[in-house]
Amino acid sequence: MDKVSDQPLLAQLPAAGKIVGVTQNPGVGVWTWELSNGARVVVKPTDFKEDEVLFTAVSDGGSSLYPLSSYTSAQYAGNVIGESGLGAFGPIELQKALSGKIVSLTPFIRDLQEGFNGSSSKGDIETLLQLLHLYFIQPRADAESYGSFVNRMKGFLENSSLNPANAYRDTLNVTLAGYSPYRRPMNVERLAELDLQVMKTVFAERFADAGGFTYYFIGSIDSVAFRPLVEKYIASLPATKRTETWKDLGIRPPKGIVRKKVIREMEDPKATVYVALTGDYTYDPMDRIALAAINDMLSFRYVETIREEEGGTYGAGVWTQQTKYPAPQYQLSIQFDCDPENAERLTQIVYREIEKLRTEGPDEKQMISFRENKLKTFAERTQENRFWLSSLPAADFDEESYESILNSPEMIKALTPDMVKKAAERFYSGNNIIEITLLPSDLSKS
Repeated sequence: MDKVSDQPLLAQLPAAGKIVGVTQNPGVGVWTWELSNGARVVVKPTDFKEDEVLFTAVSDGGSSLYPLSSYTSAQYAGNVIGESGLGAFGPIELQKALSGKIVSLTPFIRDLQEGFNGSSSKGDIETLLQLLHLYFIQPRADAESYGSFVNRMKGFLENSSLNPANAYRDTLNVTLAGYSPYRRPMNVERLAELDLQVMKTVFAERFADAGGFTYYFIGSIDSVAFRPLVEKYIASLPATKRTETWKDLGIRPPKGIVRKKVIREMEDPKATVYVALTGDYTYDPMDRIALAAINDMLSFRYVETIREEEGGTYGAGVWTQQTKYPAPQYQLSIQFDCDPENAERLTQIVYREIEKLRTEGPDEKQMISFRENKLKTFAERTQENRFWLSSLPAADFDEESYESILNSPEMIKALTPDMVKKAAERFYSGNNIIEITLLPSDLSKS
């Protein structure tokens, strides 16, 4: 075994391809290289954090392209193959071969995309590229790694089934997905749906066309020294030149008003309340800023009303989600824990504060606070590699320019109280509400 770990990761170095096109976005400090095999490489050199390189790669398709009978295996194929080693190296041998190096790389297959997440030190970036190359040409998926994964999943699912919070979360996820069969809760029984051979087939299909991926590198990168490495390890990868995208699985929140109670035995009785307001909308940058403002203003108000004035919760969380694909959707979510006898009263405060924004809008003090906090946070985040690692792929996926990433400060400054009020009126009318409450079965213990 030790002898195997002494071998190079790539026994035979690939014949290099070429960078055949270069585009620069000076405003955001990004270079885009078009490769001879059709792949795109997006590079943003930074000095935000010493000796850090972050990486992701994506291609459209994902598990959405598979029937329900193969869907579960497709979803977990990246996990199993990511634990199986690479090329001539089993999991233990690969770990030994990477000893002393600062590098990590994991494949994933999600609903709409497949790809990789990884990182390395500046000095180990070639090792990162070698691992990436191997995942395309010599992935492994052995029975031992598969069995270990299934056993761990079984233990985890058996334990999680005893936790009342997990039953609540399962109800929440299924309801938010409009009861789609693609969002059935994972449990021990569903492990029987996993099939190693299906996983191998799905992974081979998803990663057959390396030229169909976009590869993003952010951080401590010398772009001059990096170019020949990209040509050697990425431009040399196989490409089928296929045209492919994801499939819309039709997963949408239910229309109308849905209220559910989940009753479970608890050692330490408490209530958990989740409220979501959902709907369709035209994907618009200013609407995104207005919804972000509503999110922040409600979060502050719930601290004042629910936690400080009423003293009835351990903490309230507010978050807003907006998606452009597979269909433009928005969702405002509020969740808090409280004593069971206070659940109904505090839930009404949630609705009251939303209605207040709809009818009165924010005052100038709220607008000033939002602007100051958001501008400060945005300025800080743009100095982080992780911000760019998420923002650049998101811009490509949403078909927006890289320059648009830096437009937020202008839009934040342009936002008015009336714009926030009108957004609240349009989006949070109360037509589509999901309200799910977890309660203890024995209220006398609370």
